[in-house]
Amino acid sequence: MKNGWKFALVCGLLIVASVIFVRFSNNPPNRQMAQPVAPADSGDPAGTIASESSSGSAAVSKEEAAIDNRKALADALGVPVEEIVTVGGVDRPRRDIESSASDSSDNTSDDPADAPSVASVAPFARIGVAPRLRGDENAEVAGLMAELNSPEGARSAKSTLFAPEEFDVPSYRANPAEYLTRIRPARVFYPAQPGPEVKPIATESRSFQQVLQGEKVILRVKADPGMPVVFYTPQVGQFDNLLSSYTVAAGEDGIATATWLATTGSYGLNDILAASPVHSGQLQFRVKVELPDGPQVGDR
Repeated sequence: MKNGWKFALVCGLLIVASVIFVRFSNNPPNRQMAQPVAPADSGDPAGTIASESSSGSAAVSKEEAAIDNRKALADALGVPVEEIVTVGGVDRPRRDIESSASDSSDNTSDDPADAPSVASVAPFARIGVAPRLRGDENAEVAGLMAELNSPEGARSAKSTLFAPEEFDVPSYRANPAEYLTRIRPARVFYPAQPGPEVKPIATESRSFQQVLQGEKVILRVKADPGMPVVFYTPQVGQFDNLLSSYTVAAGEDGIATATWLATTGSYGLNDILAASPVHSGQLQFRVKVELPDGPQVGDR
């Protein structure tokens, strides 16, 4: 009996403690300090002056940081801070913007020797920006522009997703120029089907080459004499016809030659494909392009 009443007492105390704990957990004491309230005749709601002060300080801090960044860039480039402008949220020297605009609009000479050198182009415009064409540089460019303005020919002329016309040897031999000057990038994906009488296409050039932007590589492919070979790149760069797709006939020696120029805008690894409608298979060349001088990609 003595132990019984002790046990009951302990249970009662535990029950009381549990009730108190639950009550305080659901309703914690309010210890938050009251916010100061502005006098009624002050004309300022509670906290307005303080919030405006903090937001103003943040704005001033951001502006000071932006000014410091422009000063640091100006010091690094050795130009006055007034020559630093913000384009698209990025600080750039004014000379880069103006040189890029002048290169694209002021150079109207037809002489390639008068074209701006790669080194004279603004560093940030050297990568991914292809040179512009007028549209009348040669027969291939003029024909492409005419087709792009035609609803019927636009899709086949500019897309690799639409199959080109079926290759017919007699028609080609009757008028090779018509086939060679018509731009059809998708031809590179439609070589001849393998068969006993069909020879695979072969390369006479290295599959990998490395050049500086502004330099050229020469690609040679083995094919039947007089038969067409199409070269195509999905990246920036120009073949002999100033375009990214180029169809050329193999010479009497059975070699089709194409020159690819690493134009302004080309950089890194560039894929070049080659195929022929009379040979099976497809060739892949890779050309690594680096900038000749100035900041590299990681320095921009």
